Amino acid sequence: MSCLLDNDDMLHTSLLDDDIDNVDVEVEAASTNINNNKHNNKNEEEDNNADTGETLVNVKAQWRDIIGFFIFGLLADALPGYFFSATIISTFNNNPAAMMLSASVGGLIGALGAATLLFKRFSAEIRIVLCALTQLIGLLLSWLLPYPASVAGLAILTVGFIGMLATVLPLTSYKPHAVTRAYQFGFSGSPILGIALIELGSAIGMSINELYGVVICVPLILCIIFFLLIDRSTFKQTVTGSSINTEDNSNKDEKTPVSLVGACREIVWAYWLVYSLAFALHYFYLESVQQYFYSSSSSYANLEPTKSTANNIILATHIFVFLIGSLAGLIPRLSQANRLVLWVPMIVILALLTTLLLGLHGYFPPIGIIGTYIIGVVYTGCFYYIQLFTPLIMRNDTKLTKRYIEVQIQTLVVINQVASVSISILSVFWASRAVHDTCRENYEDVYDGVSCTY
Repeated sequence: MSCLLDNDDMLHTSLLDDDIDNVDVEVEAASTNINNNKHNNKNEEEDNNADTGETLVNVKAQWRDIIGFFIFGLLADALPGYFFSATIISTFNNNPAAMMLSASVGGLIGALGAATLLFKRFSAEIRIVLCALTQLIGLLLSWLLPYPASVAGLAILTVGFIGMLATVLPLTSYKPHAVTRAYQFGFSGSPILGIALIELGSAIGMSINELYGVVICVPLILCIIFFLLIDRSTFKQTVTGSSINTEDNSNKDEKTPVSLVGACREIVWAYWLVYSLAFALHYFYLESVQQYFYSSSSSYANLEPTKSTANNIILATHIFVFLIGSLAGLIPRLSQANRLVLWVPMIVILALLTTLLLGLHGYFPPIGIIGTYIIGVVYTGCFYYIQLFTPLIMRNDTKLTKRYIEVQIQTLVVINQVASVSISILSVFWASRAVHDTCRENYEDVYDGVSCTY
């Protein structure tokens, strides 16, 4: 019996020891879990803090990009607005057709160079500096050389100007959509800046030399903005055919060289047709119709057909363009429209241009000054709608290959310049003179006080 009791005591003692050991293990495990949870919570908190910090950095970088590219767009087209004002045209022997031809040839060289040689061989930073230096040289030559040698300076200026456009706008395709919209918003206001500079300079009595001294600062300002304000951390030249490294290097398509033929094939009928037609008609209007239309209409309304009257009409049209650009910049949904929407302003352009040509051929008297403002505003507004919204709609077009977008936007700039050169040649050697003769025959010689020239 004592043996049984002893065995029973030993059994109880063993079980008790096991229970104690199990409790110790559970306590130790619980303690470990608590420590692990604290450690995990601490890591999660650090990760959250890191994510929050990274998000704040990204937000700040995005806002820097939005502001920087807006200013870039604002200054991008200011030089043409300055040079093709009536005041500056007078320094080129009142020959806008020759100016446009020179600028078109230079622009085509700049667009092709930026889309091919510079694009494949140099980083974004170097391309920006080269384009700014070319602009600076062109401005100096346009300023210092007498006519007709100054026309060569205008061509060199346009090489840098269009080269800059063909570099900067496509770079926004790798940024958030808001950055592209900001650039286009600024771009819509750039002609106003150029014209306002002329008007302000004339109001305070600035000479031509003083006006040139102001605009010569534009390429310098562009470089300062690009290097000090815009986030350039993603701008790195790669062998993939694009200017920017993408973070997702696991994507096989990103490592495949961009096919120019494949990129162009996607947009030939979808975008090239309406874009090239819009630019061709717009250049024809600027070089062969606008001057005679404005002059005959203002003189018919008993207003002196002066450069100031023409500048006021042009300024009113570009204010309207800026309103369109503000819609592009502030209402993202408009950028998501179907690409067929681009044909609506194209039809309006065709109708208005046909109306003007019928009038110049004597089918009806010169249009009054109110009608001139309306036609000028609507015509220019429709053209700029196509120019501003085409890149925005392309960015949202799911039928286009994403990695082709930069190249595709560059091809739009090239098409712009091909249309410009073609129409400029036509205007210099035939169209401008033919429209002028028609205006004189049907307006100037028929209606008292009507003049077809400023």
